[in-house]
Amino acid sequence: MSRTIVLAVIAAVVAALGAAQAPARSYPTAVEYSGRWQGFFESSVTGEIGTFTLDMEATHNRQLDGTLSSPTLPMSLPFHVTVGASNVFTAVSPGGNFVVHGTQDAGFIWFEHADYRLRQGGMTDAGMLHFFKSFSDLPAVQLPDRLAGTFLRDDGERGIIAVLLQGQRGNDFDGVAMFGGIPFPFLGSIGALDARGGMAPVRALSVSPAGTLLITGDWSEGPVPHLDGMVMATFADGSVHTADFELVPAVLTG
Repeated sequence: MSRTIVLAVIAAVVAALGAAQAPARSYPTAVEYSGRWQGFFESSVTGEIGTFTLDMEATHNRQLDGTLSSPTLPMSLPFHVTVGASNVFTAVSPGGNFVVHGTQDAGFIWFEHADYRLRQGGMTDAGMLHFFKSFSDLPAVQLPDRLAGTFLRDDGERGIIAVLLQGQRGNDFDGVAMFGGIPFPFLGSIGALDARGGMAPVRALSVSPAGTLLITGDWSEGPVPHLDGMVMATFADGSVHTADFELVPAVLTG
């Protein structure tokens, strides 16, 4: 990812995160926005898609400081965001070269989207950020490396899901899901087991040329471990579908 696009992503993330959950209450506080976020940037100019993480800390009501990290960056980058009283968010990067506008997505809670635009050296870059808030309650459940199951879409279509987790670090994990025969790289997060020790909440997000998936669910420890949830999929052709799914630990054969 070019430095130009990286800097645009920084500005976009700052504004978009401020928008997180704002419509949920009249006077949100910065404490609600604090914590770790992760997601994908998607440039509409170059077509590049990549990952990033955010670590946010409240400073005042409607104001936060944080850092952005990405595999494409040599070091973490700081930023500051202010949440407007109208719950419409505009962020300008240090130096005023980048402008971002964002509001909360009308869909799943804790999943956010925002537009970014950057002008630098006669070049304009623009695109979207898609990201969600990670769980922080420990000890986090350790998910199996492989899961498999079925889905039922809102139009009656049924299919197979196969999931490969490539790594889990505390609450957060990543991997690839084969959804209806199409690969979707994803980022996810899982919380701790509830008071009864039986279930833990899960969130995951996938952004790829095939489309965008927003995923929520609950991991159940027993008597048969499984993950039940739903996904909202916006495919590359513009179609939007929801689906319910169930996954169980799988063993690779052959």
